Amino acid sequence: MAVTVDSVTNRQIIRVRTGVRPVIYCGVKLTTKSASLYTVKRSNGRCKACDLNYRRRLYGQKPKIFQVPGGQYTFPCGCSGLLPASSGQTNVFAVYQRNHGYSCRVSGILGGSVRRARVFGYMPVDPKTPHATVRLMMQKKDCVLCHRPLEWELGRGRTPHLHHDHSTGRIIGFSHSRCNPLDLQRRVIQLELKVIQFENSQTALSQAA
Repeated sequence: MAVTVDSVTNRQIIRVRTGVRPVIYCGVKLTTKSASLYTVKRSNGRCKACDLNYRRRLYGQKPKIFQVPGGQYTFPCGCSGLLPASSGQTNVFAVYQRNHGYSCRVSGILGGSVRRARVFGYMPVDPKTPHATVRLMMQKKDCVLCHRPLEWELGRGRTPHLHHDHSTGRIIGFSHSRCNPLDLQRRVIQLELKVIQFENSQTALSQAA
């Protein structure tokens, strides 16, 4: 008889050689609460916890991680934080999607930039931008355009916008949602003035010649 410690459950494992293959026991009494009815009737076999861990090791599976409102959670991207306290709500860390649960807010921001850029024909934010970089920008208190206090009021037309250079994709920082269209309008006006100045200069050169 060999006694070891299971690396997954940290419980004592007793291996008994039965002649054909070793039978594994964890020392837990086999009852209808700790094991299947078939195992209890045989009075031999694994409890539910040992059987679950055995199947995970056999098939290379990992334990399920459930999204609990108000609890700590880590997304596949590596972002870790607290989920909203109530189901169906969103916060700075996560966004709720119906029938899909919570998703990383930064992933949504980067993905949304790519989709809008494809529609309007400008350079998007690099989707491979480290999420830590974006979350660090979230901690800044002022709007990058009007330099007034930036509050994370979530909702349509209220959530801060990730402002970036549409020609290079360079991230500038977060701004009020109302400031971003105004900035785009200012840049359009500036470009129009440059075009007018260029046309005037060309006209002056042609008249001088």
